[in-house]
Amino acid sequence: MSDRDMTLHETMLGGGEEAYRIARMLEGLMMAQVALAVARFGVPDLLAAGPRTAGEIAQAVGADADALGRVLAAASVYQLVRRDDAGRYALTSTGELLRTDAARSASGMAGGWLGPAMWTAGSSIIEVLRGKKVDPAAPGGIYEFYG
Repeated sequence: MSDRDMTLHETMLGGGEEAYRIARMLEGLMMAQVALAVARFGVPDLLAAGPRTAGEIAQAVGADADALGRVLAAASVYQLVRRDDAGRYALTSTGELLRTDAARSASGMAGGWLGPAMWTAGSSIIEVLRGKKVDPAAPGGIYEFYG
């Protein structure tokens, strides 16, 4: 076992590397949406100037302070940010990759890969396996979204 923190789902599965891997897969939806929300609201760019409280961040980015506080708590579990004893959030090296000015920025990738069109396409996999044809060029499809 490594020295990393266990996830909630991994704990429910009894721990171990296999449980960790499947837990991360099952938590992927939430992890992705937290990363997308943090990136879309510009939190990484704001925190580049230094640590701030959830309330300060919310005011700066135009978000609800309570809701953003919960998203930041999740982002800390996913190691995008860390919270200090004073309740201020700072970027981690992983969160740095969501800055728009980072040399290896994943901010645009988050917006493209985690947007509604990709979620819709991904949620169609079960239907495709049942034989349903999915037309990405249909109205509201992925081509329209990214067009």
